[in-house]
This record gives sequence, C-alpha cells and structure tokens, in this order.
Amino acid sequence: MIKVWDIGFELHGQALVRDVVDRRGPERLKAWQSLLAAVAPHVERWATRNPTLRALRLTSEDEARAVLVKVVERLERGQHQNLRAFLEARGAVLGAAAQADEEGRALHRFAAIAVAAGLCEEDGQDDVQETPLRAWLKGLTGFAAQDHAASRLGRGNSMHTPGDTAPVDKRRVNSDARRITESDVGSVRPPITDLLTLKRIAGEIWSFAEKSFSPELQRALDLRLDDCSYQEIARELRLRSAGEAQQLVRAAKERLRAEFRHQQERFGIEE
Repeated sequence: MIKVWDIGFELHGQALVRDVVDRRGPERLKAWQSLLAAVAPHVERWATRNPTLRALRLTSEDEARAVLVKVVERLERGQHQNLRAFLEARGAVLGAAAQADEEGRALHRFAAIAVAAGLCEEDGQDDVQETPLRAWLKGLTGFAAQDHAASRLGRGNSMHTPGDTAPVDKRRVNSDARRITESDVGSVRPPITDLLTLKRIAGEIWSFAEKSFSPELQRALDLRLDDCSYQEIARELRLRSAGEAQQLVRAAKERLRAEFRHQQERFGIEE
C-alpha cells in the first residue's frame, strides 16, 4: 500500500534529500536507497496517470517502471545535481527545458489539448507551498514520461505541434524503438496508431479553437497548453490579474469540452 504523501511524509522526504546531498559514503548510500524506496511507488502511480501516456495507452506496469528508471537516472545524474537544485531553488528542476526535448514537448501538447477538451482525464494539481518535494518530483516525472513516450514511439519524424508552422527538430537517441514510417499507418494499434490518433485529435480540436475562439481566448489557451502560469498569461495579454487569465482559460476549456467531451468513441479513445 502506498503511503499518503502528507506533510509528515513530505518532511521525511526532504530530510532524505538533504542527507543524500550533504552526506558521504555509506550514509549517503543509505539515504539514497531510503529516498528511492519512499518515492518510487508514487512515481510509478504518477506515470500511469500522466496525460501523455494515458492518451497513448502507455500505462502498463512496464511502462510506469520505465519512467521510474528515467526519473532515477535524472535524480542520480551529476552526483545528485537535480536534488541539489531542488534544495537551492525549492522547486526548480535543473535544466528542465533541456530534459524534455522538442518531440517530448510536442507529445505533451497533443495530450494537453485532448485533456482540455475533456477527452482524457486530468490529474490534480499539487500544493507547491505545502508539499514542494512532491510537486517538484511529479514535474520531473512528467518530463521523464514525455521522453519515454517519444522514445517508445520511435521519435516520429513528422511531429508538429498544432498551432506551429515549423517542424520539430530531431535528435539522435539511443533507443530500441524504430522510427515511424508511412508503412506504420494502420498497422499495430498500440502504440503507433495511438500517436497518429492523438495527433489527429489535437489537430481537429485546435482547428475548432482557431475558427471559434476570439484571438484573446485562443492565445490564453495556447499559453496555458505550453505550461505558462496564469501570471505569465496575464502579462502577455495585458490583463488586470492572474484570476482574469484563469477565467479565460476556464472558458476556453469549457467550450472545448462542450464540443468534444462525448466524442471518445468517434476518436477511438477508450472511456
């Protein structure tokens, strides 16, 4: 049974992080092993609930374990440099932009559009003030899930984000997954057809937004899909407050959900 991540668990986790960063030798190893034992079940659960992986039906135990491996690698990298960054910045993932490559972010955006339209389940938000380690680690799990999805799908060579005109840059990776080709279309459903379905869904939803939304409403949703905060959206759109930005985004999502949320069967999405 997974322990509830309450304040007590949070403080225990933060103490382990400090021990991993500050201690040496056997004491550091013991703290590191204890930290992994504590957070691993939560990371695997977050992976199974990740909207990108859910939309692509990559939610088996093996997929979650693969994401966990990526998270552990990132926590261990550079003598636990990410954990040091957490203690120093209390929530800033070191090199977050570099850790989720362009293809992974494109997959994330496809899934975020489907979530906004009510076609995929949205996970709850974290309290960054009360449980900053949980929120930070869950964000790191999201980056790892994006990278895993892109690797699992062979790093598709035609992945465009709806709303963008430039193709996504490609990079060489060490992956056993083969690249997606035209011959893959219509072959095995999981996971290749699911990627194509997700791209088609995102494109159709975004096309509806472009035709139906005001420029301000569309831009607010666009920024939110790119993980901008409501404060950032308010500044970009010159709104009076973050609350006004939140209302805009909520209105956009409500219109999308009214149009698409009951169309899972047409899109081939499982309830």
